[in-house]
This record gives sequence, C-alpha cells and structure tokens, in this order.
Amino acid sequence: MGMAAPLFVPPGVAAAGTAPRPLGRHEPLCNLRDALDLFLRSRALAPLSRQLYRRAILRFLEWFKGQNLHPAAVGVAYREHLEASYPSKNRTLATYVAPVRQFFKFLRSQGVVTIDPFEAVRVKVLSNSYERPVLSEAEAAELLASLDGDGLVLSRDRALIALLLHTGLRIAEAVSLSAEDIVKRDGVPILMVKGKGRTAKDEYVVLVPAVLDALAGYLTATGRSLETAGPLFLAHNHGEHGSRLSKIGAQKAIARRLAAVGLKRAGLAAHSLRHTAATTALRHGATPFAVSKMLRHRSLASTQVYLHDLERLTDGAEFRVTYCNLATKPPNEDKGRFSRSHP
Repeated sequence: MGMAAPLFVPPGVAAAGTAPRPLGRHEPLCNLRDALDLFLRSRALAPLSRQLYRRAILRFLEWFKGQNLHPAAVGVAYREHLEASYPSKNRTLATYVAPVRQFFKFLRSQGVVTIDPFEAVRVKVLSNSYERPVLSEAEAAELLASLDGDGLVLSRDRALIALLLHTGLRIAEAVSLSAEDIVKRDGVPILMVKGKGRTAKDEYVVLVPAVLDALAGYLTATGRSLETAGPLFLAHNHGEHGSRLSKIGAQKAIARRLAAVGLKRAGLAAHSLRHTAATTALRHGATPFAVSKMLRHRSLASTQVYLHDLERLTDGAEFRVTYCNLATKPPNEDKGRFSRSHP
C-alpha cells in the first residue's frame, strides 16, 4: 500500500500536478488561517456567529498541529478528542464540529484539501427527551417576591428577572438592550430587540405593566429615565460600576437569586427563565403561534416542542389506553397496590 496523500495541499501545487506537500505539523498554518479569513468572509454570518465559527476552527487547527494522522482519520480522531474533553455534552460537540465541517467543505471546493475528513463525521443529535428545566408558577412567583426591597443590585436583578420571565428574552438579548429601546407602538409599550443572528434591533417584545414598572424603577434608582441613552442593565460591582452588564454577570446574578430561594435543581439556570415564560404562556391558553412570536423563533416547530412537553404529561396517549377486561374488574381489586406517591 502506498503512502497516504497529505490532507492539506499548498495553493497552486495540486493544479500544477506536483506531488502535494502536507501542512500542519511542520508549518505555522498561515495559509490555512488565510483560508479561514476567506471562508468567514464568504458566509453571511452574524457577528456573534462569526466569532463562534472562528473560535471553533482555530481550536481545530491548534489541535491538528500536533497530529500525524492518515487524512481520512482526522475527522473521527478530532471528534473523539472532543468527546473525551466534553463527555456527555453533545451540544458542545456540535458547536465545535459543525463549523469545522463547513470549513472543510469550503477548503475542498477551493482545492486546498484532497479529501474531506469531516464529510461522514456526525455528532449524535439530542434526543427528544432533552430536558428543558422550568420553574413552576409558584416558584416563579416566589423568585419575584424575593426581589422586593431597595438597593441598586436588587432593583436591577428584579427588573432583569421580571423581563426574562414575562417575555422569554435570551440573556444575550437582555444585556445588549439600551434604555431608548423602550418605545411605544399604537400606544402599547414594547422593547426593540436584536434577536439571535440579527444585526439590527428589528424585533420586539411587549412590555406588560409589571415589567415596565420594574424597568422604570431600576432606571429611577440609577438616576436615569426611559429617555436616557446608554446600556439598560449596568454592572454595580467594584471595578465595573456603571459599565454594561455582561452576559456572564447576568447569568451569575440570576444563579445567585435562584439559589437564594432554594432553586438548585440540575440544569436550572438563567436560560430556564425563557423556557418558563414559554411554558407558562401555553399553559394559560396562548397559542403556539403567539408564543413563537414572543420567543421570535424562526420556525413554529421550535415552539411546538414546549406544547408537546405539556401535552405529553397532561394528555398523553397512556390516558387513552383502556381494556375491557380491566374495566370489568371489581373496583376495589387493585386498591392499595400503588398507594405510595412519586415525589
């Protein structure tokens, strides 16, 4: 068996019919970094997505420098490397693998690679039973009630959590808000939002009185008003006071508030407030279409998952299964067999 062809081909070599020379292990990958810049420019990506793509691909290139693998084995080896680094975290694996897969499709189209080692590499898709931790209505009410009081941090956290629980905003969307994003449409207060993957604040959520009051109260506590320019949510810790609240800062603040009222279930985090808003709205009669508009989902199928979760527990097929032989049993025959309730 002859020696395997190298994975990467320097520009122009393949076209000239010369034996290709490998890149990666013995070179600084400068050509591939140039190719990465070209790849990113060729795709219509939002700024945040562009950052994620670049980070994932650079991570792969850094890993590849230390490898000496058959080209066809590179994709599987990298997936196994990620699986060892992030056991049981399929979402993280997909985040790192998907951009690299797209990058290699681009490289092959440009003649930079002789084969695509990621063509057959897949990450297991999350099962339909993926848990979306939510707060019960009583827990959400308890959380909001715990935020009564004075103080800048308490006022900010109350406004932030009320906003997330009533509108289902993502954390990244909330911390990117400015006070002037609160406007009125046909007399109804709304909040203009730059949604996921968007470059402009061209989406909105409706602000109910409780949320508007919480936001106005926070602005007043910080000496501002609804007309004040600048970030809506501020950091109030030493060294960052007055700067825009970061995504990590918001996540930590919400985690502290959840823990303070004893809400420490596995998976319960800041994003759970978005799931709670959607689930609560559906439970109280909102249509999936209306909830989809609130969450600003691109597809109604994304919203239907919440409805399916609810219906599965309250109107599952199991409740429709009946058998004549069971129906004719004496009513007291099974009495006491399953008296213990599930926690």
